[in-house]
Amino acid sequence: MEGIREETVGIFSKLKQATVWAHGRWLLFRQLFADEHGERIPLLNQTSPMMFNVILYAMLDDLTLFLCKVTDRPQMMGRQNMVVEQLVLAVAEDYTTAVGANVAPGPVDRLRDLRDRLRASIDSASQVVGPLREYRNKIIAHWDWDLAQGTNVAPLPDRSRDLVERSLRAVAAVLNVFEFENTGTQTIYYPSLSGRDGRALIRALREAEAYRGLVALGRAPEILLPARGETPI
Repeated sequence: MEGIREETVGIFSKLKQATVWAHGRWLLFRQLFADEHGERIPLLNQTSPMMFNVILYAMLDDLTLFLCKVTDRPQMMGRQNMVVEQLVLAVAEDYTTAVGANVAPGPVDRLRDLRDRLRASIDSASQVVGPLREYRNKIIAHWDWDLAQGTNVAPLPDRSRDLVERSLRAVAAVLNVFEFENTGTQTIYYPSLSGRDGRALIRALREAEAYRGLVALGRAPEILLPARGETPI
């Protein structure tokens, strides 16, 4: 698109790469814990309930932090942040530069329209992510005093799968506004993961469960494990 600087495209590219990987991590989460048929969670709990509970909350916290930081303010404590707001600021600068350089009205109008649509999309994304930001501020990044004491505090918003899903879509929508205007294409932000993903882990756990059943029936040898207290490393 005429008038878009390489610096602006570079900001977009970094945000896009991070957002694609965030969607990848969310897909891994869903492969493990989105148990519509009621089969995977019992398997995980039978295998190692404490371990998978830690993994569940670690992955949720990781995605919460990503969604909050990418929709944070562009500058905090005098330091610049790589956030979606930087994209609209860069496009606004592109527009101002184009006006000053007496670029033809068509490209100037497109830059102004892109700036305004990015602003609307970012405002919408920030609103969607808002409940997660409250969770980030009071639980993950800090430990809210009143919440810890259990006194005079409203309950935190539910950090549901639907909220995380909508937040990811909202951030992707911001980037697709820019990408479509600049290249005429958009990105589907769910990457194709390799075979070694969450489904592979579930498959291996099911195979282990089946093997334990064969051992119990005397149809397979029992695997010798380290004695209790030994470190198997």
